[in-house]
Amino acid sequence: MNAEEFKTVFLPLGPLLYRLAYRMLGNGEDARDAVQELYVKLCRDGDRALRSSNPEGYCVRMMQNVCADFIRRNGRNVLKLAVDVDGVRGGPSAGAADVQVENREAAAMVRKAMAAMPPKLREVVVLRDVEQKEMEEIEALTGMSPVNARVSLSRGRKMLKDQIRKLIKNT
Repeated sequence: MNAEEFKTVFLPLGPLLYRLAYRMLGNGEDARDAVQELYVKLCRDGDRALRSSNPEGYCVRMMQNVCADFIRRNGRNVLKLAVDVDGVRGGPSAGAADVQVENREAAAMVRKAMAAMPPKLREVVVLRDVEQKEMEEIEALTGMSPVNARVSLSRGRKMLKDQIRKLIKNT
């Protein structure tokens, strides 16, 4: 693989990979480190990704593995998530201070509930509801069958709803 192939195939995936890493690691700095680590791996072994039928899906799977390794290696607790939602899609833009505080608390609660979910279910929910990917794209990115992807999405949404209810009840 040459530098031009790397630039045209893998660099455009950076924002998607960063968002995925951010949601798995809960920290912008760690997410940037994970993306950088993935790019280093792709520089060494990117030909395999290029030969795959779906380079984007291959990179998403690699990012999940990099994040899992990062969590194991650093003993990270996924529940330590950032509360600031201004940089996250759908965060508050302007308005009364109390509304912004409520939005931040709600976002923190959703992140905490998502962190408690199994990674496979969380991945499908994030790809569909946050990244707004089509089911066909999710199937290609995750390698799941159509039925498995839909079942995982349904179970993930239900689990997220139950987790949020628990958190609301405990506050």
